[in-house]
Amino acid sequence: MIVGAAMAAVKAAKDATSTVPIVMVTVTDPIGEGLIASLARPGGNVTGLTMTPTWEIYAKQLELLKEAIPRAKGIAFLWSPANRAAPPAVRIVEDGARSLGLDLQVVGARAPEELERAFRALLVLADGSFFAQRARLTALALAHRLPTMFSSTEYVQAGGLLS
Repeated sequence: MIVGAAMAAVKAAKDATSTVPIVMVTVTDPIGEGLIASLARPGGNVTGLTMTPTWEIYAKQLELLKEAIPRAKGIAFLWSPANRAAPPAVRIVEDGARSLGLDLQVVGARAPEELERAFRALLVLADGSFFAQRARLTALALAHRLPTMFSSTEYVQAGGLLS
């Protein structure tokens, strides 16, 4: 068995073998990347966990954020352009913001040193590089007095508002 903890590792393993079982761990978009046919029936030799149920979870997070902050007129979405799998999430957030009548600003940060400059976000994309910086992100949210929606409980445990 091969365990791949990132998209690149799982793709490399899948390219190397079609017979050895491959277990993916927290891969963001295994269907979109062509690793599996579906979450219910992956097919082939790749199986495991995905980081989010589908990208549509961001639309739901927008709804919850709007409910928590009903006076909000605009929202910023923090994502990492270095994450090749993220563009579908950006499109989902753009569509969701439009349907809720929110002005959307998409903000990219590729590296930790870009967070301070980029930080105007209320909804933060689930991304490994952001997870590693969760204490810094939650401190920035507090310093800027921004209600922020994160992708997992660990951000709330670090001081974030919602997940």
